[in-house]
Amino acid sequence: MSVTITLDNAPPGMLYQAGDVVAGVVTIVVTGRETTHYGVFLNVGEEEECKWEATEVKHVNVESSKAKNSRLVLANESGVPSGKVAILDTVSYSGSSSASTSMQIADSGVLQPGSHSFPFRFQLSPALSSTIDGVSLPRAGASWSAASLVRGSSSPASGKAVIGVHATMKRAALKSNWRAHTSLRVAARHAPELMNPVSASESKTFLMHSGALDMTLSLPRSVAVATEVLQPALAINNGSTKNVNTVTLQFVQISTFHASTPSRRRTEEEVLASMSFPGAPAGTSINNVYSLALPPDLQPSRHGPSTNSSGRAVVTNRYELRAACNVSMGFDLVARIPISIFHHQVFYLPPPMVLDERVLNADERGAELFRQLVPTRGPSQDLADPSGCELLVHGVPLSGKVVYRSYRMYWIDVGAVPPPTATPVPAGSGKEADPGLGVPALRINARGSGKSSLVVRYMKDNQPSQLGSSHGSATDLGGYQYELVIRAPDLVPGRYYIGVWGNQFLPPTSTYTIEAQFLNGARSLADVEAEAAAAAAASSSAGPPSYDDLPPTDAGYAPPRYTSTAAGASAPPPMSSMPPPPSSSSMAPPPSASPYQTPPPDASSAPSAPPPAFNEQPPAYQQ
Repeated sequence: MSVTITLDNAPPGMLYQAGDVVAGVVTIVVTGRETTHYGVFLNVGEEEECKWEATEVKHVNVESSKAKNSRLVLANESGVPSGKVAILDTVSYSGSSSASTSMQIADSGVLQPGSHSFPFRFQLSPALSSTIDGVSLPRAGASWSAASLVRGSSSPASGKAVIGVHATMKRAALKSNWRAHTSLRVAARHAPELMNPVSASESKTFLMHSGALDMTLSLPRSVAVATEVLQPALAINNGSTKNVNTVTLQFVQISTFHASTPSRRRTEEEVLASMSFPGAPAGTSINNVYSLALPPDLQPSRHGPSTNSSGRAVVTNRYELRAACNVSMGFDLVARIPISIFHHQVFYLPPPMVLDERVLNADERGAELFRQLVPTRGPSQDLADPSGCELLVHGVPLSGKVVYRSYRMYWIDVGAVPPPTATPVPAGSGKEADPGLGVPALRINARGSGKSSLVVRYMKDNQPSQLGSSHGSATDLGGYQYELVIRAPDLVPGRYYIGVWGNQFLPPTSTYTIEAQFLNGARSLADVEAEAAAAAAASSSAGPPSYDDLPPTDAGYAPPRYTSTAAGASAPPPMSSMPPPPSSSSMAPPPSASPYQTPPPDASSAPSAPPPAFNEQPPAYQQ
């Protein structure tokens, strides 16, 4: 027998975004004879763990085996109770926590020998924190050994957090259940306020010295990704009579681990990037922007679980940017800005259009590193559905549902964009030509129902972000209708992503239909490929088409039909009055069905109810 979990359309690296829908199949292979089961269940939830070791002083009984076998007894230790002895011992700390929702995906029954598949579908909570593949601090303590027995020493603390998916086929009481397990990585959703400028100001006076030392540290935003180059602005006004010798900028990682056996809380800090420069003597000031490159192996920020029943995170991970004025013969002045680190696979940050003239060290290296972060996708790559996206087909409406600040993503490939044609205007009508007529375009219509409020954005080659990174937004036409029109010259062949966001707090759910239409000769890549294949097949089997069989051109213009020159027939016009020959694309037969398009849904394939969020447990599935 075997039990396996297979995820459909899993994103690269199994990295989902909070709020995504996860779908898959539990496959159970029965060998030998039939087996009776009492249901197949799926448990999904956050799982955390941490561990470390430390050398500590312990008081044990003199006659105990620990005292007799200890390699290091502290004879002169003070405060040891009578009848006990102090020894140095290695203590193992560990902590774990999990909270899951159970859903039944198959009723009780009998499975015959063979393979059996049970599909499932659930939605991740939009409030999930980012998972952590593994964090270990301090990094310099990786060579620690329990055999050293150095008082007060400890190994690096390590921890991780994942989304666990467990499949269980329940059997009779005296028989073991059949199980399978896999884990998901999740990137948290980004709060819009993280893109706002942020600053921290500190001021200090000194005993027996006049004046004050003021410092302001600021960033254009408080969110970043690994290998990005931060550009903090620092303004220091030293109005005191004390000298600031040096100024230090530091990017610091702060991780906290909560062990339960035995109970202990441990916090570790480590400086991951740093730079120093001359300070401000008394009565002077500094006002500059600096460049600080982040390391490539950063784990995302994690502030704790959203579904943990214990209410306490086993492992948290956060970051700070610190600026410190090192004052001679005085306490340093320190300003701190918290920074949220996200997975760059799902967080698109557009490069800055203009660099500040005060940026030191001419940030070409930083700009090159930044460009490497931006994921790109060519128009002819990945013709299968991108992860988490649905294909839009010309003229086929799709139904969707989003809640407040959640989204659904769609994609469509543009394969052909012919040149615009002139818009005819009757002479003497006094009307101007409509610039939209005759211009190839891709139109996206979203029609909400009830009190739906939507935000529709598009982006070429990359998925648009809720934080505003997009190439355009739809126009609200009123009546819960939204229209997004991409016209030439903005419309070029390639892949386009369209995101639909819920924008209504009460009621939080917005339902809609979305439809794509190609206008004035623009066509999808699948149609262009189908036309080319059909044209090649027609030319090889039937020879070149006759002039009379040509279809209308892209602009809707049909060439005149010429009759024979036999008796009673009119002669063809002279060559000078003939229309130009049609383009190669117009000589193709009508497009056949595309292998990348899906037929319109019928009544039997109407959208089902939304999947359950794994942190909203249905009463019927409680255990």
